Amino acid sequence: MKYIIICLLFSLVSININLLAQQQDYNKVLDQIFSEYKDFCMSNYPEWATYEGDHNFDDAVTDNSEDGRQKRRDAMRVLYNRAKEIDENKLRPEYKVHRSLFLFMLEQSEEGEKFNGWMMPLNQQGGLHIDFPLLPEAQKLETPDDLQRYLTRLKQFPRLVENIIKDMQKGMEKGITPPRVLMEKVIPQLDAIINTPTEETPFVKSVLIKLQQIASQKKANEHQTPQLIGTPEGTTISSTAVAGAAAGTYESTSPVVNVVAEYIQPSYVKLRDFIQSEYLPKCREDVGEWSLPNGLERYRYAVRSHTSVNITPDAVFEVGMKEVERIAKQMELLKNKMGFDGTSLQDFNNNLRTNSDNFFTDKSELVKGFDTILTKAYSKLPLLFRKLPNVRCVTKELEEYRSAAAPQAYYYSAPADRSRPGYFYVNTFNLPARPKYTMTALTLHEAVPGHHLQIALAQEQAALPWFRQQMSVTGFVEGWALYAERLGFEMDMYTDPMQHYGALGFEMWRACRLVVDAGIHAKKWSREKAIEYMLNYTVNSKDDIVSEVERYIANPGQATAYKIGQLKILELRARAERELGGQFDIKQFHEVLLQNGAIPLPLLETTINTWIASVKKKK
Repeated sequence: MKYIIICLLFSLVSININLLAQQQDYNKVLDQIFSEYKDFCMSNYPEWATYEGDHNFDDAVTDNSEDGRQKRRDAMRVLYNRAKEIDENKLRPEYKVHRSLFLFMLEQSEEGEKFNGWMMPLNQQGGLHIDFPLLPEAQKLETPDDLQRYLTRLKQFPRLVENIIKDMQKGMEKGITPPRVLMEKVIPQLDAIINTPTEETPFVKSVLIKLQQIASQKKANEHQTPQLIGTPEGTTISSTAVAGAAAGTYESTSPVVNVVAEYIQPSYVKLRDFIQSEYLPKCREDVGEWSLPNGLERYRYAVRSHTSVNITPDAVFEVGMKEVERIAKQMELLKNKMGFDGTSLQDFNNNLRTNSDNFFTDKSELVKGFDTILTKAYSKLPLLFRKLPNVRCVTKELEEYRSAAAPQAYYYSAPADRSRPGYFYVNTFNLPARPKYTMTALTLHEAVPGHHLQIALAQEQAALPWFRQQMSVTGFVEGWALYAERLGFEMDMYTDPMQHYGALGFEMWRACRLVVDAGIHAKKWSREKAIEYMLNYTVNSKDDIVSEVERYIANPGQATAYKIGQLKILELRARAERELGGQFDIKQFHEVLLQNGAIPLPLLETTINTWIASVKKKK
């Protein structure tokens, strides 16, 4: 009997071990799927791989043909089905979340396919014509082999252009075209590359800068004083002098100049001629999504995918109207406190826009001003955060060729290999459109504690699968950045009343976005009506407002995510403060908020509620 009992116990232990091993296998299966997904992304989107610091594909470009798109869709469906087949009950809790988010991400992408967005492959905000010139900056260019891989990549550009022209032609046949007013802004962007001397294009200048850096490093290693030639900001660099100084790498940039002259610039000419003569006449005059096939369904999907919540365009519009009213009252009170109680809010805002004292006259002074604010923001982070990213964020002047249609500033994340910092891009084009009074809020939003802090921390979450480190849920990402602007009050960043007013103006701007975005795409507002509305309520310059409205037209729904996300984060913080009382720790709240990377807002709410319950339990 004793022997039988021992055998029975041994059998039960064996069964439990086997079950545990089986459970572990399912987690490993999911890990394998995630690993294959990363490999798929790197090999199928080689430009992205280069940006991420993976230089295994530096000689390749994305297959943007119809066949290439279909192959990628088929491959994604296979990965999706494999993950879907795994019983979540056989996964560890964290893997249940991983699986759920992986399926959510692919389902959202699959749903969007039916709208054929590929038929509108570019506009003034983005596309091949803007993205491709950015590649050289991330390209590895240290050896002759690196240079050959770069040249191989450049030589494929004509095929990319031919394919997007085919896509636009199909869009013309189906009535799926962008608004004409946007495409008219693309022509100068193309001309900026066409009419620039070949050796001064980004494709060549980046190579010269890399050579300069190599030469400087070589001299430093030889204990000599580095003789810098030119600067990354655009000073003319002698290719002969730099090449000579960098002997041991590659001798001349003339192969790059030749390839750009033969393959790149003629392709820009071809694209420009097609848009000017054939495409523009077929572009739609109406600017809203409603004017496209299945337009309202398109827009509802756009709002849902960007906010990550099931909210209707009408509800977005109403939230926006209420927020505009609330913030206007705060702006009115501050205006009066500053001694302008006899002036209407609209007149006060207009005076700010037109007063030359509120603008820089020197580009370098604008960049220096942002640098100063960024340094101060970094010094204040320990007040609200325990964990900070390892990589820094630095200011960088936006390249001239894409500055005219670009926003005031934006963030460009550091690659996974941390070979360079994150960039806080500052637009110095048209200085009278870059007001001083919004600089603090803008820095907090784009750099720290906004985009850089959140995105860099997500990238450094080693426990998360790669896809979650990279995952972008606009409602979370932009909601956090707008919330970060509000944190400026707790960081003592708005001691200047004008910067305080600028912060309120920026929040008003995001509230107006809800109204304007839904107005344009669901309520048939014209571009002019949207501009007028923004002028009536925001402190932004007119040029900036025009650029922003056209951005909302180009990217429907994206602008709704900021306020929706911020309001949810503020709601969750208020709930935590109310329920935890003296146990509430702002640093811990922020750590919990950011520890999972960008996640849908409903999951964020569940995460914070779970944390609140756990803190209560410890009491």
